Amino acid sequence: MMTKKIGLELCLQAALAHGKDSDPDHEVGDLQQLLRRAWQILSPGQRLEFMASASVSELIEANLPKVDVEEAFDKLVAEQKKVLATQQKGKGGRVDVFSAIVTEFPGFLNDADVDGGDLVDWVSQNLGAIK
Repeated sequence: MMTKKIGLELCLQAALAHGKDSDPDHEVGDLQQLLRRAWQILSPGQRLEFMASASVSELIEANLPKVDVEEAFDKLVAEQKKVLATQQKGKGGRVDVFSAIVTEFPGFLNDADVDGGDLVDWVSQNLGAIK
């Protein structure tokens, strides 16, 4: 059977087929594996952007009421700053600009109150690393 699906939709179709051919739990397991692999590939900034999205935070808030989403996000920001610093060392001081900005100013991801002057100051101080 020829398929016209590509990219993510092809992966979703494969997981669905695996569940239909064997056990529905296999579809869920395949999707979990795919999401974990995608997470590994994402940059620190992309991870934060994903977690700051309304659909993700709403899912967590609705289904894990004991989790403080803001606190969990703050912990993730701190973790991703460390990841970024390690990556920066491995790249001779070069840094992924988007990741550097959103780990320093995560409020930009969800339109929280962020001082643009602070961003300008940060860019001028870190210009050498982001060239």
